[in-house]
Amino acid sequence: MIHDYDRSHWFGASDSKYIMASSQGSKSWNDWWKIKCGIEKNLFMGNLYTKAGNTFEHSILKSYVPHVVVDRQIIIPHLRLRVNLDGNTEDTIYEVKTYQIDKKFEVTDGYYYQAQIQQLAWKLEPCIRFTDCEGCPDLYGKNPPLKSHVILAYGLYPDEYYAEYTDEQIEEGLIPIDKSRILTFRIKPSRGTQRRARKNLKKLAERLREEEA
Repeated sequence: MIHDYDRSHWFGASDSKYIMASSQGSKSWNDWWKIKCGIEKNLFMGNLYTKAGNTFEHSILKSYVPHVVVDRQIIIPHLRLRVNLDGNTEDTIYEVKTYQIDKKFEVTDGYYYQAQIQQLAWKLEPCIRFTDCEGCPDLYGKNPPLKSHVILAYGLYPDEYYAEYTDEQIEEGLIPIDKSRILTFRIKPSRGTQRRARKNLKKLAERLREEEA
């Protein structure tokens, strides 16, 4: 769930389109970079569709995985990577996408790259489940291996985009969900894609630090 639209000085999984770009000379890429450097502000404050996604997100997650952890943030400082997971369990990441029900949902390249960067962040995050990891083998200094990464796609009817719910219903996931509408897409890890993402992030983080100096 999006709580902060400030995108400066950090990269997120939703920036995958630009992180993975083969060319960095386009106007859209340069505009994005100015926001990352804090030269320009992100003027996008959401719209009808992003608002609906935020509204239904927790309810979709909790209807599919009752004991899911929501809104976990993973920070990898040396890569300037800050990834927000919609939901996760001990060994699975869940990403929620809402879409207009009269249209076909597809896992776009952007969604695929987003998932790969989320998986990369999961692997790189130091263990936070132990109070003292001094001397622990690497296996115990990281998150448990991921078993699955699942996109949950939920089609919304036109009137649902305008429905009003209380803050409690939204935050606690109490909005009624039609489970038959939940489509699942499992995203397999790609070592090559994650290796390229890590390489690109390292270069971008170094460039960002130079810009800030």
